[in-house]
Amino acid sequence: MIQDAWPRPLPDAETEGYWNAISAGHLAICRCLRCRTFVHPPLERCRMCAGPVEFTEVSGAGTLYSWITVNRQSVPGPAVPYQVGIVELDVQPGVRLAGIICDEGHHPLEMGMVVDVEVRRVPGGSLVAPAIVPRS
Repeated sequence: MIQDAWPRPLPDAETEGYWNAISAGHLAICRCLRCRTFVHPPLERCRMCAGPVEFTEVSGAGTLYSWITVNRQSVPGPAVPYQVGIVELDVQPGVRLAGIICDEGHHPLEMGMVVDVEVRRVPGGSLVAPAIVPRS
């Protein structure tokens, strides 16, 4: 794989806080200052009450909601096959994040299994991104 060949996120006004937190090594989700609802993907205003939002650090604990196995390389990334998953975070029902599944323990994947979303350097470059890690 070519060094640093991964596609890079292009943060905008709404997602900049998320990617700044990832770059600093932690996970932060947009949250309404008025009604305290988490808003992900991030928006400029809360979708529930139109209140102002800020990014709040969260633990990354959650459950595996879904996943796919990538068998054909269509964009730069790790050697195939690899899995990309969606995690429902424990902070609030419906708050879901996507990431590459990093499973050094080779656990069989199951919907609903307990996982953690960690910030990790992506293999083959300097990009840091959310990684889904099954909890032992």
